Amino acid sequence: EVFLKVMQFNMLRNQLVIAAKSDTVAVKRYEVTKQRYLIGKIGIIDLNLAQSEKDNAQQGYIQALSTYWRSFFELRKLTLYDFVANDRMHFRFSDIPDVE
Repeated sequence: EVFLKVMQFNMLRNQLVIAAKSDTVAVKRYEVTKQRYLIGKIGIIDLNLAQSEKDNAQQGYIQALSTYWRSFFELRKLTLYDFVANDRMHFRFSDIPDVE
């Protein structure tokens, strides 16, 4: 199970990079399209299409980011390993405050 989670996490990292690039390209395309609209080279339909694609790319990036971090913490929970500190995670029941 851990092996599959690691493979999935690595795949999600690649998807995140692709989603970030797609978002950057969509923003640049929208800016170019907006400038072309302002000088009268294209119509409002093309501008709306570029804006929709920009919004979809941004939404895709946010979704990829969310999935990536969810997978990171799921892998961390599964392995009980802190990948940032490069150490095992330690837990003591005495650290939990009493709830009454």
